[in-house]
Amino acid sequence: STVDFLSAYLPEELHPQCVGMTPWFKENMKYPRYHEIQHYLNENNITEDWLAVDDLASLFPPDCPNLFLVNGREGITKETAKVLQKTIKDMLAQANKKTKLKS
Repeated sequence: STVDFLSAYLPEELHPQCVGMTPWFKENMKYPRYHEIQHYLNENNITEDWLAVDDLASLFPPDCPNLFLVNGREGITKETAKVLQKTIKDMLAQANKKTKLKS
């Protein structure tokens, strides 16, 4: 699948975190990638926290907490992958705290 093809560029430990692909909106709108992700989440009834790995900050609202920005010329380097893994671990830990507070 295309998701498998794209996730192959990430460290193997991150493959299970890749859950799908967003649609591509052709409309001229502000922060299109962000809106594509929101559409995907709504269409698939996903309410969990999410993280987008992207090299174009302009496609997301300023200071978007769900954006992990990478250098488009370098892609995901070993150093970037380490930071990305830590970011995901921190997000999962935060989500687990929220879940425990609700129960």
